[in-house]
Amino acid sequence: MLSIIGLAAQAPTRRGPLSSNVRVQVQIDSQTFDRTLPSTTGWEENSFWYCTFTGLNEEGGSIDSAFLSCKFAHCEWYWGLFNMAVFVGVKFTDCTFRGTSFAGCKFVECEFVRCHFTTDNLGGSCSFNDTRWYSCSQSGTRGIEHVFKDAF
Repeated sequence: MLSIIGLAAQAPTRRGPLSSNVRVQVQIDSQTFDRTLPSTTGWEENSFWYCTFTGLNEEGGSIDSAFLSCKFAHCEWYWGLFNMAVFVGVKFTDCTFRGTSFAGCKFVECEFVRCHFTTDNLGGSCSFNDTRWYSCSQSGTRGIEHVFKDAF
């Protein structure tokens, strides 16, 4: 189910009609995404509720959506830019993050199972500037020990 949960518009300008300045935030409920997101669904400014993501292989891109009670399994991100994304009750299983940036993100009651936070092909590590972790747990996960020593 897709539903519009918010609209933000700017005043019309000389450059074009109002429609070119409209930003729509979409709530996506209980969907399964296998290997890719549809071209009509993006990682920016959406809300994903109770969704399942499997086998994604993402390179680059900005992710600033909210994720509530979602599951990610066998997903890979290379040079992903998670900017102020919010994760609540999300489970990550067998996911790999290579040289991925998590800036200002919030993880609340999330679980990481056999995940890997590792370097990219240029040796750049994952970064976690201003990211917060609340009541998260992990098992068999590598590469986050230095960041999350007090979060689990």
